[in-house]
Amino acid sequence: MIAVTHCPNCAFHLHETDGVCPQCGQFYCLECGAFLTEDADSCPTCGAEFASFCSECEQEVPGSATICPHCSALLDGTAEAGESEAELKPVDLILPARFSGKCPSCDSPVFLEDGFCSQCGAAFCSSCGKSVGEEDTVCPHCQIPLYFDCPLCGFELMTGTDQCPNCNALVPNYCTICQFALPRDVQQCPQCATPVRVIRRKSARIIHSLRLEEQIVQVAACPGCGGHLHVYEGVCKSCAYRICPGCQIALQADESICPRCGPNKPQIVHVPDHVRECSNCGQPLHVLDDECLNCGQQFCPECFMPIGDDDMACAECGVEFDFECPQCGQSVGAEDEACASCGAEI
Repeated sequence: MIAVTHCPNCAFHLHETDGVCPQCGQFYCLECGAFLTEDADSCPTCGAEFASFCSECEQEVPGSATICPHCSALLDGTAEAGESEAELKPVDLILPARFSGKCPSCDSPVFLEDGFCSQCGAAFCSSCGKSVGEEDTVCPHCQIPLYFDCPLCGFELMTGTDQCPNCNALVPNYCTICQFALPRDVQQCPQCATPVRVIRRKSARIIHSLRLEEQIVQVAACPGCGGHLHVYEGVCKSCAYRICPGCQIALQADESICPRCGPNKPQIVHVPDHVRECSNCGQPLHVLDDECLNCGQQFCPECFMPIGDDDMACAECGVEFDFECPQCGQSVGAEDEACASCGAEI
């Protein structure tokens, strides 16, 4: 088994090898790192076979089964009647892995920040990329320390690591004030003397990759309010929570650049405000609009397909809708005739 440390789809740094990336949801083989579909019962690349389990009775089931042979439950990922396969599949967003070097031993593409090759197991310096011994604490070639302790929790990290897997503290790669590339062990920026701020940072989780005309639009769950956040805009329209469009980590209000990605990557990717049209009147809609301001047509907040005013669930994706009392704003049931909180008729 190889050590899969980066998602083969989006290059997100993995802390647990559980077979699915928490960032983009891509499934991969723990044996060879190849892409897998969610219902795969074996790896087409290396032939590894996987066990599947029923979510209801937790008994092992054949990977190709659609109904559990033990309890007759509909297995996860199985299409309901009337739903097509295309409607159930999200857009496959295949991004090239951003390898940063080659293994000095076997010449395989590697992520230098890992400090070891997942193919042959050779150790190397995350700074210069040259071979190092297992007992070395300092690179014999460039004299850079190979390890350091997390400033917040003391967890031992490879020198090339910028976020602690133990406490989520991000050690900045760049000064957010003057954009100077920071050495790993400094307390303040050598160029502008700004103190280096190491803080725990949340990451926005990608929940949708939507194909709108010729564009792939990523939608994330906002770490601040839990609502939808357009990744390319980098800011939540509901609560103003900011993230880096490149790596999706949380940004502080006074940070003009991402302390991880720096100034070399665009911080905001501008896309047209209106990239789809209302299916009812043809007027342009913003990418995340769930209602047309021109004709009042409503759209499902999950899949953005048109819905009726009285619909309790989306006919396309099945998501159930929440309703609020127009008088007090408390949640009410779709079939309630009066609000249980204030008594107002609905």
